Amino acid sequence: MSATEKNRKEHVVQAYDVKINALHELKNGVRNSEIAKQLNVHIRTVQRWQKNQKKILEKEHNPDERISKKLKRNKSLKFDFVNKLTWLWFNETRNAGVSVNGPQICMQARAMYIALGGTENEFKASNGWLDKFKRRHNIRSMPTVGEKRTSHIDAAENFITWFANYIQEENLCEHQIFNCDETGLNFKNMPRKTFTSKQEMSTSNFKQMKERITIMASSNASGVLKIPLVVIGKSAEPECMKNINKLPVYYKSQECAWMISSLFKEWFFSEFVPKVTLYLKSKKLPIKAVLLVDNCSSHPQKLQIGTNIKVIFLPPNTSSLIQPMDQGVLQYLKLKYRFLMMEHIINNVNSGKGVMEVVEKINLENAIEWLTNAWDNVRPITIKKSWNSLWRRNRDATTIRNPINNLMNLPENRILPRVFHSILQNTESYAQISYDSVLDWLNPPTILTPEEALSNEEIMQVIAEEERENDSDNDSDPSITNEDVGEHLKEVLAYCKKHPDHFSKDEISILLRINTRILNKAEHIVTQQLT
Repeated sequence: MSATEKNRKEHVVQAYDVKINALHELKNGVRNSEIAKQLNVHIRTVQRWQKNQKKILEKEHNPDERISKKLKRNKSLKFDFVNKLTWLWFNETRNAGVSVNGPQICMQARAMYIALGGTENEFKASNGWLDKFKRRHNIRSMPTVGEKRTSHIDAAENFITWFANYIQEENLCEHQIFNCDETGLNFKNMPRKTFTSKQEMSTSNFKQMKERITIMASSNASGVLKIPLVVIGKSAEPECMKNINKLPVYYKSQECAWMISSLFKEWFFSEFVPKVTLYLKSKKLPIKAVLLVDNCSSHPQKLQIGTNIKVIFLPPNTSSLIQPMDQGVLQYLKLKYRFLMMEHIINNVNSGKGVMEVVEKINLENAIEWLTNAWDNVRPITIKKSWNSLWRRNRDATTIRNPINNLMNLPENRILPRVFHSILQNTESYAQISYDSVLDWLNPPTILTPEEALSNEEIMQVIAEEERENDSDNDSDPSITNEDVGEHLKEVLAYCKKHPDHFSKDEISILLRINTRILNKAEHIVTQQLT
């Protein structure tokens, strides 16, 4: 194999923040070749960024300018953008435990449209629009939060049957079947209290507690292989982590601390596939696996390694019913995190510090340490049981109904919430807090707390980022795959063989050798990705 072939990189579209960081590093004296190596891209890609650096760096200060211009030119595109914004808002609101009705959806859509520069006369969000919106996203009715819809139950049951047959046909075992899912976490979030005045709500103490990150957990159905947590924050280089050489999590940054498709794709190829491959080799199992994910825009389609490691999407609106990570695993993870945070506050208060002083100093390094500890404490049996709703391997259909009991029943943990409640009551702003508020904080009744849900502004930034990624895909240089070349070469060979008078045996032999090399190259790429 030639040096050129060895150094050729698979074309990967990089997010704008990656390009911006690379350009800043170039200004600081880092060589093109070093950046290309770090990002696993060709050096010509970095040189192209340098050539277009004026346009790229504009996004640092005005990231949505490109989207705004597109929307002004294209009214139908603006309507599509509103649909995406409203759908993300709908999911965030529902996950935070807030019931949503039709008029509220229409009101939100109109507000989003006006925020994009539209006018009230252009878009009415009529009942007709609402009907189309509901059909597009399979919203059959507007039940109260927690009510399970018949249509979603039917879709889940159909998938359960299909999945059981698929596992059997593919001859997969529990070590080869994986699931991953994200959740928001306000890592400084404290129990709810009654504010004495509006002024207190606007103090820096309250604002600093709103520190949202996204975490993603992934494990196989046996619970033995737990992939290191993904943590997404807003800062590419948090001040508190500058002197840490290696993190126990897979940390990435995004302007809204949100999972987007480019980050998921990067994690899949650089983290998930290598770790799964090594694990299956250690178990002397075939390098064959499947990753189940929910159906959302941050999970890109057609992700797989050859035919060996595949991504399968759950039916829309069935995650709460059958997705393993949603059957108590993420809830347990966040519960354990808050126990560790609570213990940290108690220990510091006992050393003479004030509650708010301690909370203010909690940073991302603390959060990652507690999350790692919490993930380590999720037992294989907990994960194994979380699959019972989807994969009925045995008669025991027990699910994880209330993970708070698992921690509360530990002798060392029975007293902690009471001690914490007492400490809070001795703090002026928490004087009236109830013990139930502490328990609700430890184990919230919804997937997200209101503080962990995206704001309207963040929703717009997330969708804008997804649109920018799509634009980058469309603007990127066309790349020809080995499969494309192989298919065209087959046609050339067939043509040559049909006209032996025009082509000698030696010429056809050369084409055959080239075809063999292309096939070997394609096989080598797949093998490399699996080792």
